Amino acid sequence: MNAVVKSNVCDLSSQSHLIVSAFVVAMGSNSHAKRAFAIAECELTSLGELQMSAQTVGLDFTGRTDLVYHNACAMVSLNEPMVFTDLYWQLKDIERQCGRVQGGQGVPMDLDILAVFDGKVWQISQKRLPFKAHERAGLSEVASFLL
Repeated sequence: MNAVVKSNVCDLSSQSHLIVSAFVVAMGSNSHAKRAFAIAECELTSLGELQMSAQTVGLDFTGRTDLVYHNACAMVSLNEPMVFTDLYWQLKDIERQCGRVQGGQGVPMDLDILAVFDGKVWQISQKRLPFKAHERAGLSEVASFLL
């Protein structure tokens, strides 16, 4: 997969019917991180072949809180291609399994799609650019071709 370097920046929200065969996701937690990462890793593995970066740990990069964040990136080559919208909702379900609730104080797991592979070209999420420092760190380990 890393040999594929063709990429395109786009608004992924307008790609709801895109067939995805692989994706890269940013993972973040500021509450119960050990448990949440274990659940998320298990669930992502059930979707396909998983490559995880090491976690980085640091303060809220926005500076708005004193919360400690655990961040990583993962690339998943799906067992079976799926429609982008189905993938999006699958990731929301994983967040809920990790304990995420609407309006909750902490964020046990946040999964943000950075890019998807349609079998020909990597589609990078325009709204995620420029990548944050912790995303670049994770991407350098699992999907450096996106940098």
